[in-house]
Amino acid sequence: MSEPRPITILCITSYEKGQEFLRTCKNLGCRVLLLTVEKLRDGNWPRESVDEFFFMPEELPLQAIRLAWTLWVGLPFHRCEKSCTPRKLSIRLENRSNFS
Repeated sequence: MSEPRPITILCITSYEKGQEFLRTCKNLGCRVLLLTVEKLRDGNWPRESVDEFFFMPEELPLQAIRLAWTLWVGLPFHRCEKSCTPRKLSIRLENRSNFS
């Protein structure tokens, strides 16, 4: 039986935050994508923990981002919100059925 594909985590932020979360996702074996606003291109991101960066204009609505993600990647969009701490993420990843 082949190994399951790594879970892709798309982090969307318009603030420079979540560095610990990004590191934790990568340490748990996830593929980490960061979508942020253009003005944060040179932010203090843990670049070693992010597989790909994407930049957007600040006025882009969340619904447009969700649709683009679904069409581009073909994967469901699961919203984690602010309450998704690195600890909660590791528990959810232990049971991958939460992401199907």
